[in-house]
Amino acid sequence: MLRFSLVEIGTGGRASCARCGLSRQAVDYLSAAEVTEHIRRAVAECPSPGPNVMLGGADAFGHPELPVLVNAATRDGAVRIGLETDGGALATSGNAAGALHAGVRHVRVSYADPPKALAGISAWAEAARTAGVAAVATAAVSLCVHNVTELAQGVAAMAEAGVAGVTLDGRSMRVTADVRAQVAAACDTGTVNGVWVEVLGPAELLPESHVLHLVRDGEAR
Repeated sequence: MLRFSLVEIGTGGRASCARCGLSRQAVDYLSAAEVTEHIRRAVAECPSPGPNVMLGGADAFGHPELPVLVNAATRDGAVRIGLETDGGALATSGNAAGALHAGVRHVRVSYADPPKALAGISAWAEAARTAGVAAVATAAVSLCVHNVTELAQGVAAMAEAGVAGVTLDGRSMRVTADVRAQVAAACDTGTVNGVWVEVLGPAELLPESHVLHLVRDGEAR
């Protein structure tokens, strides 16, 4: 899959597993001037094929000057522009169609809140079909003890909603035989549904039969 250079537009405010009991940090967005400078640097340094820029860190749709940032990425030469989101805003009041019209062609949706994420993915896919535009949605799952047992079902649901790929981030997981089996099953579910599943974390997260799904930290989208 294509790799994007992440340009952080802010920090905090992202959804996380409700059962883990983590408190959500207050969101803090950078100014448009700061982000624009980071975009310019990312475009200059991004490897081929590209340059590809992902605006994220905090939910992109919460930034008060998101249209300005997307225009800056286009002006500075980004070939592909992506946005990170939890999905809720993507499914609200024409945001998906608006982002497509502005030139965004990739959304990376966090699967921390499944209903919100699936609604956003579906809205993006429908907006792209309506506009006749080739656009991609991918999803990111931060593995925890609560969602690892539901991975296969989650991947199937995301595939049905319209994702092209899923990244499972297991860098914080304690690896057990059961966890390894669950991650492998999620990879198999993706393959059956035509969705590539990649796994970020130690090699022990996957059996040898599934090592093609493993990516190194520096390669993660």
